[in-house]
Parts: sequence; structure tokens; C-alpha cells
Amino acid sequence: LVVQPRVLLLDEVSSGLDFETERALVARLPSIAEGRTVLMVTHRAECLRVATRILVLAAGRVVEDGSPSSLAVRGGYFARLVGEPPKEVIRAAE
Repeated sequence: LVVQPRVLLLDEVSSGLDFETERALVARLPSIAEGRTVLMVTHRAECLRVATRILVLAAGRVVEDGSPSSLAVRGGYFARLVGEPPKEVIRAAE
């Protein structure tokens, strides 16, 4: 980044990128985010996994709020997006 903003808005940052470029970008996201607030709008699961907090919107309303790991086990929108098994399957396996 040329400037070091305190807040960074990334709107579909990986849209239109090939797989390798997207992987390289996702690998750099933690260092890009260091020391600043990052608001990321994305439909790409890989970008979401580096977040510390996720707000899932549906029909203009927040329907889920939490860390990637906590949302993944709830079996909701986020879990379906990242391909996590429903929480009933996780509990049965324990």
C-alpha cells in the first residue's frame, strides 16, 4: 500500500483473480491488515477464513456474527459457504 490507512475497505478484493493470485493475496491479508481495521466484502470462503470477526448478511440483515471457527460449527450460512459439515455431524463424530 502506498498510504497506510487506519481503515481499509476491501470490496470483492479477489474478484477476477486466478487461483494462484488469489492464494498469494489471501496469504498476505494478515500482514496487510496488521495495525488497521479492515472491512472486507466477499463471497469467497478463502478470504473469509483470515477474518477475526464475520458478519453474515441476508436480505439486508445480520443473520450471523462471530469468528470463522465459531460460525463454521453452527451449521448456518457461513458453514454452508465454506463447506463445513452441519453441527449434528460434528457432534455424532465426537
